[in-house]
Amino acid sequence: PIEGSHLFPHSHYIISDLTPNNIELSRQNVAACAGKGPISIMLADAQKLPLRPQCVDVVISDLPFGMRMGSVNANKSLYPALFKQMERFLRSGGRAVLMTMAKTVIKRVIEDRKRFGWTLVRERPMEVGGYGSWVFELSYEFLPLASAANRELVHKMTGQPRIRASVRAKMAAKEAEESKNEAQPSETSDAVVEN
Repeated sequence: PIEGSHLFPHSHYIISDLTPNNIELSRQNVAACAGKGPISIMLADAQKLPLRPQCVDVVISDLPFGMRMGSVNANKSLYPALFKQMERFLRSGGRAVLMTMAKTVIKRVIEDRKRFGWTLVRERPMEVGGYGSWVFELSYEFLPLASAANRELVHKMTGQPRIRASVRAKMAAKEAEESKNEAQPSETSDAVVEN
């Protein structure tokens, strides 16, 4: 965010972390570097960020590798939760640049979340502190009815009623049956009715 605020001063940058110590270090860094654009710093859980729907253009994150914080096993549930959050607050056409050592975990999540609008643009290896890690660049297209969160968002934005998947399936089957019946000639199709 600090470098970005120098290069793109008309953008708003948000720094978020779960630990108060890292938030304090971020405040010190921002104060020392005095960027040109606005930078907000918030203590928040990335799985529950207090951001409005579709208000972010780009996410850049150094995800937990599972070494100093969390665990590789914890990342298996953390990474999908992070993607669900990004689907809520990223604008359609948004991007995410994510760094992690947990390549296998994130590749599974990306593959699973493709149906919710994610596309892998590129992946690149890099070294961080002597450890091999990967940077993933992703693009996101908002698919209104792809997830429960998006269906809820569409409901809030448009007032359209919430419809469960099972009800939608029954409605689709009924419509298909009605279309099929309309296509078949009826027994009285040649009859003339006079009043």
